[in-house]
Amino acid sequence: MLDERQLPILNGTNFRDLGGYPTQSGYLLKWCKLIRSGDLSQITAHDQQVLADYGVTTIIDLRSSVEIQQSQDRVPEHMKWFSMPVLDDDATESTETINQLKSLYSLSPRGGYLRMLNAYAQLIMSNQAQMTYTRFFQYLLTYGDKETVLFHCTAGKDRTGILSVLLLTILGVDLDVIREDYLLTNKYAQRRAEQRVLAAENAKMNTNFLTSIRDLSLVSADYLTRALDLIDFEYGGPSEYLHNELGLSSDDFHVLQSIYLS
Repeated sequence: MLDERQLPILNGTNFRDLGGYPTQSGYLLKWCKLIRSGDLSQITAHDQQVLADYGVTTIIDLRSSVEIQQSQDRVPEHMKWFSMPVLDDDATESTETINQLKSLYSLSPRGGYLRMLNAYAQLIMSNQAQMTYTRFFQYLLTYGDKETVLFHCTAGKDRTGILSVLLLTILGVDLDVIREDYLLTNKYAQRRAEQRVLAAENAKMNTNFLTSIRDLSLVSADYLTRALDLIDFEYGGPSEYLHNELGLSSDDFHVLQSIYLS
């Protein structure tokens, strides 16, 4: 099932379907309804046709306005596109160049790792992130029944990853399966990570820097644990976070489940 998730995109990262995951109540997520991915700034005409043939109707871009200006999505014809920035900047540094990162990550091998732990705190606790998650779910509640939605950030791993965690939680997927989907990024984003490390090696960066680049370019169970621990300790658990911080009601849960489960 895991290999079936990946869409055959030639020039993009981490395009995959959330369909087929089982819920704790015995249902399955519908295929061809919810797609998570990296950005669409480099996709080819072939890739655009793949998305169209797959039934994608709506693209939701979770990147900051600066990232969008630097690398605009190539939106296939007749698809809707919405900007819903999770943060004002790219806290995960998915778009920074080697030279821009040099001064930050050459001194310690834990620089990138610690940066990611801090970024995940922002993804859970910042007001903007919470408002964007609410806006995203309200869109699904209003239009999800008739649309196939692709949502993405730059690499499709952190902002997209946390939103996927919240979505799968609402739909009743077991936490072990949610973790599996989150960590699946390391399979589909491996080539991009290797390219970033190679660029750092070619720039003669030290081993501390190379370790940080790997930590910035992939996901870790520690990052997700950081997010889930904050949800538990600061908000009382996933249900409380979704209800109290994102404003989703029990009825909203049921509607989303009716749309996306079979």
